[in-house]
Amino acid sequence: RNLIEEGVTPRAFDAYAGAGGDPNVLGGWSQGPQERGRDVATLEIDPQGWYKPTFADSLKVTADDILEHFGGEAPHLYCASPPCEGFSIAGAISANWDDWSDEKKEAFNRARRRGDKRFFDDPSVGPTPASDKAKLGRELLLADLQRIADLREVNPDMLVFIENPT
Repeated sequence: RNLIEEGVTPRAFDAYAGAGGDPNVLGGWSQGPQERGRDVATLEIDPQGWYKPTFADSLKVTADDILEHFGGEAPHLYCASPPCEGFSIAGAISANWDDWSDEKKEAFNRARRRGDKRFFDDPSVGPTPASDKAKLGRELLLADLQRIADLREVNPDMLVFIENPT
């Protein structure tokens, strides 16, 4: 489907936009859509003085907030790069997660590939966050998964990219 040919301005939501939210820095998920004149909304955990995202306080922003920003429409693209410090495998995972056995890793990765929010919602399933960074990472991922589920009720064809969630 070609939205441009249909006269629709593509809408993109960039969660944890970071450098992509700075008009003087070329980077992040926002760069391409912004350069092409798309309607882009950004969200950040801790905005810096130079960076003014559309939304702040990542854990409180809801799908309704995003829909309101886009005039009642869901974005066509939802990109999220939750911070990897303490949360991703690239981080010092052994210090940030308890009981990270091979069995739990396999279950965690299967659930992640399926987009199974219930798995991540249940604290008795999967690894247990052992650091504040890991706890925040899990909260941010859950917030994204909830926003995505709610937005997909409005636009089931919304494309989603999430990096750093494991």
